[in-house]
Amino acid sequence: MQRKRLVFNLSLFLCLFSVWSLSPIAAFADSAPGFSLSLTNASPAVDDTFQVKVNGANLIDLYAYEVNLTYDASRLQFVRADSGNTGFAIAPILKDNAIQVAHTQIGGTAGRNGSATLATLTFKAIGGGNAEVKLSSLKLVNSQLAATVVSSSAYVIAAVGSGQQSPTPEATPTTIPTPTATSTPTPTPTPTAAPASTPAATPASTPAASPGTTPTATPSAPPFFNGKISLDAIKAIAQKSDSVQAVAFKDVPDHSRYAKSIALATKFGIVKGYADGLFRADASVTRAEFASMFVKALGLEPTGSSNFKDVGGHWAEKDIKALKSNGIINGYLDGSFKPNQIITRAEIASMLSSIINATSSSTPIKFNDVSGGWAERAIGALADSGIIKGNGDGAFRPQAHATRLESLLMIMRMLNMSLGLTLDIDV
Repeated sequence: MQRKRLVFNLSLFLCLFSVWSLSPIAAFADSAPGFSLSLTNASPAVDDTFQVKVNGANLIDLYAYEVNLTYDASRLQFVRADSGNTGFAIAPILKDNAIQVAHTQIGGTAGRNGSATLATLTFKAIGGGNAEVKLSSLKLVNSQLAATVVSSSAYVIAAVGSGQQSPTPEATPTTIPTPTATSTPTPTPTPTAAPASTPAATPASTPAASPGTTPTATPSAPPFFNGKISLDAIKAIAQKSDSVQAVAFKDVPDHSRYAKSIALATKFGIVKGYADGLFRADASVTRAEFASMFVKALGLEPTGSSNFKDVGGHWAEKDIKALKSNGIINGYLDGSFKPNQIITRAEIASMLSSIINATSSSTPIKFNDVSGGWAERAIGALADSGIIKGNGDGAFRPQAHATRLESLLMIMRMLNMSLGLTLDIDV
């Protein structure tokens, strides 16, 4: 009986996909989903196995889907694919270096919303060198059987070799190093020396300072932002927010812990929410979405024509160009920004640290999972400043996908620090 049911479900699934492909409908037009790939090991050795995950964000009622990928068959061998324990999946279809994975819910099960891992593909490294896995397209179907086809340029590169860390791991952009403070260090008061010919003369005008005495000539504290950012522009945004009505979200109750921070962010114009009145605090954030929030918080405008090769015509092109032209981001070595790739917590830390005058202290790093990482200095500096916080287990999880709430809180804490902790927010 179970065998007959399995054959029936498989036949129905393939039949439905065949029908849907004839009449695609823009079922997801209200909130464009985003898709990215991530690696469990960016630098596998030959004969190692590793996983590539297909991640979706801003999903709305995703009932079934088909994922199409290509990979470097000269360096990688496909092993298997897993699309989760719920619903029903067909065996992956392989043709040359292309893979097709399909999955559907069964019966009256609701479609997926928010963020989810659509598929996990296992590969075995069989040849040295950079091996690319690329997400080429997806077919998305909602519970009303309306379908849409989405093209994608997301990809990851596994540096197959000795197993040592790749200089340019996946999801690690080439960023501007964390700057050191540019202000003049506090000088040590120097008494006026007596001439060499009169060694007995002791200048009475420069008595020895008592322990703990603050010198009267101490210079002012260094500015919070470096020369890339105007604090006056941020003060103007804060002043303007006093006359702006906060946006209320159906999924952010007034008594929730971060309601004040989210409300103030809407008054600053950093976030607006979705057309259905939701904030979706746990949704993942793309690099373009964070760039947009970041630029609005800082009041930045493009200062030139500098741009990336993959953002022309993108909805966030102006905001991304503002970050690039102001020297805040450099993007990837191939000249791309990957706007639709989900941003990581480490990438956010790197962007934030590039604009503030802060360096990590000599005390041990506050987190147990960032030592030796490419963003260690940035994370340390922001942790010392109170701008970023970890999890209760002592970890920061630098490569984890940042949620909308996490991203927004980091920005709001940064603004609060820059304005002398005068913002009425929950940090």
